[in-house]
Amino acid sequence: HYSLPALRTGGEAWMGFFLISSDSTRENNAVATEIRKTGALQLLDQTRDYYQKWFGRGTEFLGDEKTCDLFEIESMIFKCEQSHTGGFSPLVGYSYTWIRDNNGPIRWFLKTGHPQEAKRAMDFFYGVGSTMGSLPNSIRVDYPLNYRLKDLSTIHVEHAETPNWIVLQHWWYYLTTGDLELVRARWNYLKRCITGQVNQDDKYFFHRDETYLWCIESRCFDQCPFPNYDLSTYAFATDSSFDIVSAAEHLVYLGKYLEMDRDVSSIKKLADRVRAKAEETYWDEKAGYWAPAQSLLGPLYNAP
Repeated sequence: HYSLPALRTGGEAWMGFFLISSDSTRENNAVATEIRKTGALQLLDQTRDYYQKWFGRGTEFLGDEKTCDLFEIESMIFKCEQSHTGGFSPLVGYSYTWIRDNNGPIRWFLKTGHPQEAKRAMDFFYGVGSTMGSLPNSIRVDYPLNYRLKDLSTIHVEHAETPNWIVLQHWWYYLTTGDLELVRARWNYLKRCITGQVNQDDKYFFHRDETYLWCIESRCFDQCPFPNYDLSTYAFATDSSFDIVSAAEHLVYLGKYLEMDRDVSSIKKLADRVRAKAEETYWDEKAGYWAPAQSLLGPLYNAP
C-alpha cells in the first residue's frame, strides 16, 4: 500500500517502486528492507550508471536522435527479457524460453556489440542438452543445470526445424567474434543437432510449432469459407529442408577450419541430398515458386 502527500501548487513528490524475485518471504522482506535503506534516488543513479557503462561497451548509435533512442530502448527491452540463466523469454506472463525466439535477441546483441549476452543464451541451451540428455523446443527459464553429460553426440533433439537454429546461432556468433574454439568444444552437440532430426527419404516434417502456421490458420482457415488455407501441419515441409541445408552447410564451413574431415564429408553429403530432394519435390518450374509442403499422402500443397 502507498499514498501520496497533499501537494501545494508547483510542489512535487517522489515515489520509488521496485520488483523483487525471491525464494521465500523472509528473503523478500530482507531484500525489501535493504532497498528502502538505499533509497529511490540512489537506486535510479545506480541503474543509470549501470546502463551507461553497459552501453559504453557496445556499439555507439549515431545519427537521428529518435532512431538512436529506438535502438537503445530495444536493447534495454531485450536485456530485461533475459533471465539470470541466459534464456530470453519473449512475452509478458511467460516463464519459458524458446530456441526459435532467442534468434532475435541473439542477432541483435551480436550486431550491437554485446556478444556476451548472446552467448549466455547459447550457453543455456547447451546446458539444457547436457543436463536433460535432450534438447526440447522450449523450457522454463529457471531450469536447474548440472551439466551431467559431457558427450552430447547422442542426445535427443526435436524432429525438425528448431535444432537448426542452434547451429545457426553458433554460426552468427562465429561471424561476429571469430571464435572457432567454441564451435570445436561443442562440435558433437552441433553435429547432433543436424543428424538427430527425423529424415524420411531426405525430406523433413513440419515441427508444428512454427509460428506462421498458427497465425495463418487462425486468420484464414477459421474465418474464410472453402476453398481456403488448408495446409496440414502433419506434412513434409519445404522450410524444414531449407533450414537443415543452411545449418548443415554452415557447419561444414566451420568444420573445414577445425579439420573435422570425416564429419564434414558426411554432413555435406546429407546437405547435398536434402537440397536435391527439395528441388525435385517442391520446386514448381512452371509456376515459378516453391510449394510450401507435401502431404503425407503424396500430393503437393500449392498454397498459400
